[in-house]
Amino acid sequence: MIQGITVDCWDTLLVQSDHTIDEKRRRLVFDFFVHNGFSDEQTARAIDEERKRFRKNFNEEQRTPGLEERLEILAEILYGEKMPEVVGRLAGEIVTLLKESPPLVVPGVPETLHVLASRHRLGLISNISLTPGHLVKAWLSNRKLLQFFHTLTFSNDHVVAKPHPAIFRTTLERMGVAPSEAVHVGNDEVLDVQGPHAAGMKAILFTGVIPGPPQSEADVQLDEFHMIPEAISRLDQRPADRFES
Repeated sequence: MIQGITVDCWDTLLVQSDHTIDEKRRRLVFDFFVHNGFSDEQTARAIDEERKRFRKNFNEEQRTPGLEERLEILAEILYGEKMPEVVGRLAGEIVTLLKESPPLVVPGVPETLHVLASRHRLGLISNISLTPGHLVKAWLSNRKLLQFFHTLTFSNDHVVAKPHPAIFRTTLERMGVAPSEAVHVGNDEVLDVQGPHAAGMKAILFTGVIPGPPQSEADVQLDEFHMIPEAISRLDQRPADRFES
């Protein structure tokens, strides 16, 4: 019987309200270092190098360093040494920028989480890096969604990120739920389907924001968030079946 449900955050519960926010953040970082004496070329090269290290880190170790750690690396590439004051100022400017464009809630999420929380223990598992976890937590709280979750797991505070099975198993341990009694809901085939399957969970692929792949290994694939309670009930009745909605 399904006792626990874990849910992804971005493009599952929340979506960006400003689709240019990533470019604005990149521009802010670029301008910050140019205004601090580095050339356009030096700054662009350093930003590219930091991104390469981040991708290498994720591909090889499945880690997603947080905002300040990534800025520390970037500053060290440019200055040749650690610059905590510079990192602190820039991190503060980025957080201020992000606060100016809070995310939107995916349709159907509040009422569906209310139903799910009345039947199951809920956990959040989110891969985050340049958006601090405390900011995501505040947004969830402001939208009265935080109250539904027993456990929050942000990848930048964890040893590994999705799709590594350890982040799912650790979250479930904190929830007091066995993997065989849990379902994960998310929007990415690799992170939110293959990952939980490797941890021994079932997986629901939510395609209401980002279209899914032509073929999915998910136990359930659906494009309306409000359909999740019914899907979970059907999984409880037919644990070996997969269906699409």
